[in-house]
Amino acid sequence: MGRYLLGVDNGTTVCKAALFDVDGREVRTASRSIEIQQPQPGWAERDMGTVWQTTAQVIREVIHTVNPAEIGAVGCTGHGNGLYLLDKKGQPLRNSILSVDTRAAALVENWQASRLAERARLYSMQSFYPGQST
Repeated sequence: MGRYLLGVDNGTTVCKAALFDVDGREVRTASRSIEIQQPQPGWAERDMGTVWQTTAQVIREVIHTVNPAEIGAVGCTGHGNGLYLLDKKGQPLRNSILSVDTRAAALVENWQASRLAERARLYSMQSFYPGQST
């Protein structure tokens, strides 16, 4: 087993990485803000290239003093429901759409009015909201 555990969290506005030893003691942390782009009212997006580069930066910052081969596990978490569209080669098709995006509000209102949302919940156990991609 490795000597370290690495955690990465891509929140809505901040990307964070933390390195711990296997006893749970914090070794090092780093974070960087990631700009939310709002090209239109109600839209909330992030540039996926920036997200990738920022994630790599915070990871490099927290592991630069250790041998990466000694990292026994990596845990990742994110900002919640959002949409990350990739092409067949795994490349971004567009900016990511964040869970705070409200461009689909009218669609969700229609689904609620028609009771589609209520019927779908029986199968999905999910409530619809404009920024939910699932």
